[in-house]
Amino acid sequence: MLQGPPSKTVYVAADGSIQYENQRVTPEQLAILLSQAVRNYPETSVQLKPDAKVEYQPLSSVLVAIQQSGARFHGLGNASYQMPTTRR
Repeated sequence: MLQGPPSKTVYVAADGSIQYENQRVTPEQLAILLSQAVRNYPETSVQLKPDAKVEYQPLSSVLVAIQQSGARFHGLGNASYQMPTTRR
């Protein structure tokens, strides 16, 4: 059975920190990582899951990073979630 294009999830915590694939990243790092994913799978899509209390600026930075990467923006996820534990 063929798999569809990968879907990535980006979390933004209330404090504005960004998490991608269980690691804390900057908007710049996110753009690079998503660009790499798009190079491997051009149909890569991204779902954004922001905390309900996150301010606009960090969220805006993530949206810009997604746009710069060339990934498809799949939409906003449910804001009531538990942010995954990060690896340090």
